[in-house]
Amino acid sequence: MEEKGVWLLAVVLVLECRILIEGGEIPSTEECAMDSMERKNCGYSGISVKDCKSKGCCFDSKYPGVPWCFYPHLKKGTDECAMDVKERKNCGYSGISVKDCKSKGCCFDAKYPGVPWCFYPLLKKGADECAMDSMERKNCGYSGISVKDCTSKGCCFDAKYPGVPWCFYPHLKKGAGECAMDVRERKNCGYSGISVKDCTSKGCCFDAKYPSVPWCFYPHLKK
Repeated sequence: MEEKGVWLLAVVLVLECRILIEGGEIPSTEECAMDSMERKNCGYSGISVKDCKSKGCCFDSKYPGVPWCFYPHLKKGTDECAMDVKERKNCGYSGISVKDCKSKGCCFDAKYPGVPWCFYPLLKKGADECAMDSMERKNCGYSGISVKDCTSKGCCFDAKYPGVPWCFYPHLKKGAGECAMDVRERKNCGYSGISVKDCTSKGCCFDAKYPSVPWCFYPHLKK
């Protein structure tokens, strides 16, 4: 009997791991806590718990006459997703799943009708190296680049302003003394088009503020 219990536990753990791998993050209890009348359907009639959760949605069969598989709320404290609904800029297609939306690095909130449910996040507060006049931005990606692909290059993403790059190179971090030098002193540390991530992984400095000088360059000795 004890052996059977161990096998059942193993099956449950495998299923949960598959859900995490295939469907991304499982919504927390907090994200799924809402009045049953607020629920917005995320599945079809008879959908299984596994298929529902693999879409990144919540499942609760406690109440009749309401969706059992439903979209989660935004997590509290998700500052980069907290904005007026009229500010939301569409990051997906009609009917995009929570999983596919979040895999692009975007926010998902199905609470309000008539506005995008999958939308671009705001810049995180405290991202000093990304704080600049929108006209100073230098393009770091291609048209339609995702938040995930942009930030994986070590670049900044902010979709708040039209007509300027949304994926752009960051400024030097304040206090980066070993990188503070006259631009004419810069010695090239990379190849043409090197990413911020690849440059800094070499222990070098990256600053795209000035044209016609190396953007990836060797630092000074620390004082």
